[in-house]
Amino acid sequence: MAARILVVDDNPDIAGMLADLLTLAGHDTQVAPNGARALERLAERDFDLIISDLMMPELDGAGLWRELSRRHPGYAARMIFMTGAQDPSALAFLRGTDVRVLRKPFTMVDVGREVRHALESSASASLSADAGRG
Repeated sequence: MAARILVVDDNPDIAGMLADLLTLAGHDTQVAPNGARALERLAERDFDLIISDLMMPELDGAGLWRELSRRHPGYAARMIFMTGAQDPSALAFLRGTDVRVLRKPFTMVDVGREVRHALESSASASLSADAGRG
């Protein structure tokens, strides 16, 4: 299933590698270097999924998730965090969200699996919401 995916990471090597991988898998992929730029991209167009690093300058992944939860709750539910963080506060934040997590270092197989699960979950939620309206 082709999707529009926004990759948010301040490390251009990781962001580029993920964007290339996702594009090769048939997805329409864009990159933002931090949460603030991600919010700008989200104002310009819709995305099916957001894959965000947790630790970034300017607006980190947790701040992005909080902004999305406040402004656009549907987006907050369509996120995957990437992190290698072991900091107790970061781990507590992740436990407090219902967001999928890719632990660094991750493999291409890990990325494919998490993207597939996130997109399937999002599609199921949309179908359930549509059925409730009918």
